[in-house]
Amino acid sequence: MSSSLAAQAAEPFADHTQTAAGVDPPRRRGEPSPIVPGGVESEFVRKAARSLGESGLAQKYVQFAAYITKNFPDGASLGLIGIAANSQSHLALSDVVARLGIALASRGDAETLIIDANLTSASLTERIGIGPRGGLTEALNLGKTYHEHVTKLAFDGLSVMTIGRGVLTSFEGVESGLASLMETMRRRYRYVLFDLGAAADTMTRLASHVLDGVYVGIDMQSTDKLAAAVSVEELKTAGAKVLGGIICGQPDAR
Repeated sequence: MSSSLAAQAAEPFADHTQTAAGVDPPRRRGEPSPIVPGGVESEFVRKAARSLGESGLAQKYVQFAAYITKNFPDGASLGLIGIAANSQSHLALSDVVARLGIALASRGDAETLIIDANLTSASLTERIGIGPRGGLTEALNLGKTYHEHVTKLAFDGLSVMTIGRGVLTSFEGVESGLASLMETMRRRYRYVLFDLGAAADTMTRLASHVLDGVYVGIDMQSTDKLAAAVSVEELKTAGAKVLGGIICGQPDAR
C-alpha cells in the first residue's frame, strides 16, 4: 500500500473507538478489558453469550478460536473472509462470522472487528443483538463517513462495521477509502472477520496488501469440498495467504 494511503488512514477512523465513557484505547495483548456493568454493554454480552451457547457448533468455534490465537504469530494481522456460494448459504455464513468473532473477542487477547456486508438482512442484528441496519451504501448517500459506521462494543474489544453490499460489488469511487480502511484495520485490530459473500474477491485483493494471513469460511452447511477447494484457490490467485478456515462445516488448518 502506498505511503499516501497509509497517511490517509491516520485520522479518518480514529474516533471509532469512542464510547459513552470516552475514548477506549487499544489493549495490550493479554490485558483484560473491563466490561461496564449494566446498560447496553451487559445486555450485549448476555445476548452474545446466549447466541453462542445455543449453537450446536459453539464448541467448535471456541476450539477454532483457540487454535487461531495459539498458532497465529504475535503482532500479525489476520482476516477471515466468508464466501457463500448461494443465498441459502448466507445465514450460515453470517452465523460463523458472528460466532467466531465472539469466540475470538471473548479470549481477550486482541481487538477484533467484524465486517458485515448485508446487515440490511438483520442477520447479525437478529442473532446477537448488533445494529444498526443500513450499511455503507446508505451512509454514503447520506454523506456520512466510514468511521460513523463502526460500532465499538464494550464486549472485550469487539467492534462491528456495516458495509453495503452494493458499494463493494460496484466499487465505484470508494477504492481509496477502502484501502485506507484496510490500513487502519492492520494498525488497530489483530482479527478482522469479513462476511462479504460475492464481494469477497474484491476485499481479498485489498486485504492481501495489509493482512498477514487469511482464514476462510466456505459453505458452512455444504458438503461440496471440491467447490470449496476451487474457492480457496481463487482466493490464493487474488493474492490472499490462506492459512485455513471453516470449510464445509469443518475446521481446516493448512
